[in-house]
Amino acid sequence: MNINTVKILGWLDEAARWSLYALMAAIPFSNALVSIFSVLTIAFFLFHWMLKKKFGGLFSETGGRGFLLLWPVLKWLIVAYVVWNLVSVVASIEAAQSLRAFFTKMLKNVVLLSAIIAHVRRKEHVLALLGALLAGACVACVDGLIQWQTGTDLFRGVKLSVEHSGDRVSGPFNHPNDLGGFLLVAGILLIAFLQAKFSFIQFLAGRFRSQPSFFLKARYPWILMGVFFLVMACLGLTFSRSAWFGFFAGAVFFGCANHRIKLWFVMAFMISALIFVPLFQQKRNEGKFINLPQKEFSLRQAVSFEYWREVFELSSSGRAQFWKDAWRIASDHPLTGSGLNTYSDVLKTYPGSTKGWYAHNCYLQMAAEIGFVGVSLFILIFGSFYAYMFRFIARFQDPKWRTLCIGISAALFGFLLHCMFDTALYSVQLGPVAWILMAVAIAVVRTETCS
Repeated sequence: MNINTVKILGWLDEAARWSLYALMAAIPFSNALVSIFSVLTIAFFLFHWMLKKKFGGLFSETGGRGFLLLWPVLKWLIVAYVVWNLVSVVASIEAAQSLRAFFTKMLKNVVLLSAIIAHVRRKEHVLALLGALLAGACVACVDGLIQWQTGTDLFRGVKLSVEHSGDRVSGPFNHPNDLGGFLLVAGILLIAFLQAKFSFIQFLAGRFRSQPSFFLKARYPWILMGVFFLVMACLGLTFSRSAWFGFFAGAVFFGCANHRIKLWFVMAFMISALIFVPLFQQKRNEGKFINLPQKEFSLRQAVSFEYWREVFELSSSGRAQFWKDAWRIASDHPLTGSGLNTYSDVLKTYPGSTKGWYAHNCYLQMAAEIGFVGVSLFILIFGSFYAYMFRFIARFQDPKWRTLCIGISAALFGFLLHCMFDTALYSVQLGPVAWILMAVAIAVVRTETCS
C-alpha cells in the first residue's frame, strides 16, 4: 500500500466520521439533512472498504475488520434479519415499493451501524458523536421553548400542536411524540455523563494537548446540569406519555445496571412529576383525551380486566384500534408479512379498519410487514446485543466509560420501549437512532476493552 493510498484512506476515514457527526446533529431538524448525511456516511464508508479490499492489508489508522467479528451471534442475527427482509420483498404485494424501502430504510440502517463500528475507533470519536447529538438536542429544546411561547418554531415554521387542547411542543419535529422520543435519549445520556462526572471539554482538551479556560473547567458540571433540566422541561412539554414512560424506564434501567444513582436525579424526577403530571392530567382531560368509564370506582374494578381494557381503549388515542388492525394484517400474513412499506396500502383493503399510515406500535407494524419471523429476529438482535454488552462491560477498567456505556444502553432501552407506542422506527429522522446507539455502545466497548 503506497503513501497516496494511505492518504486517501485517511481522508475517507475522516470524511465518514465528520458525516456521522453532522448526521447526529441534524436528526432533529430535517428529513433531507438526515438522508443526505446518511448517504454521505455510507458512500465514504463503502469507498474506504473497497479501497482497502483492492490494495490489501489493513492500515491501523483507517479502520479495522469490524468489531462484529467478536460477537458472532449478533452478526449472524443481523445477517438473518437482512435476508428475511429480502424474502419479504420477494413475497410482497408491492415488490417494487418494498424493494425501494429495503435499500432506503432497512439496509441503510444496517450499513450505518457498520460504518460507525468501522470509523468510530477512539474515545474522542465517541464523545464527538454523542456531543453532536446533545448539541442538536439542546438547540431543539430552545426551539421548542420558543415555539411554546410564540406558537411557531424557528427552523421549519412548525405550529404548536394544539390537538386535544394539549398545547404540545414539537420543536423542529413534525409531531410532539417525535421530539419526546429524541429527548428521552438525550436525557438519559446526560444522566450518564453527570453520574460519571464526565467532561467533554477536559477530555478533548487533554487529547488535543490544550487546556480549557478556568471558567469552563470550574462550571462545566453546572452547564451540563442546566442542559439536563432544559431537556427535561421540553420533554415534559411534549406531553408524550410514551416518551415519559421510555425515559422513566431507561433511567431505572441505568440505575439498576449501574448499581447507584445520584440523589439529585431522584429529586429532579420527583419535582418534574409534581409539576408535569397534574398539568398533563388537566390538559388531557380538557381535550377529552382520557374519558374514564362513567362508573363508581371500586376495588372489584381495580382487579377487573374488562374495566382496564375499557380504560385503555378510551385513553389510548385510537391505538387500541390501530393495534387490532395491525394484528389482523400480521395474522393474515404470519410468515413473510405483506411486504416492506406496504402497511398503509394493505390497511385500506380491510373493511372497518381505521385510516392511518402507521400502527403506532413499531413491532406490530413490523410483524404486519415482514411477518412474525422478521420481528422476532429484530427483537433477538437487540436481546443478543444486551447479552454481549454486559459480558464485556464487566471487563472495563475505567468506571467513567463503564457508566457511559451503560447510559447508552439505557437510552436505547428507553427508546425501544417508546417504539411500542409510537412510530419512531418508521420515521426518517428517528429511524436510525436505535441502530446508531447500538453501534456507539459497541464502539465504546471496543475502545475500552481493546485499549
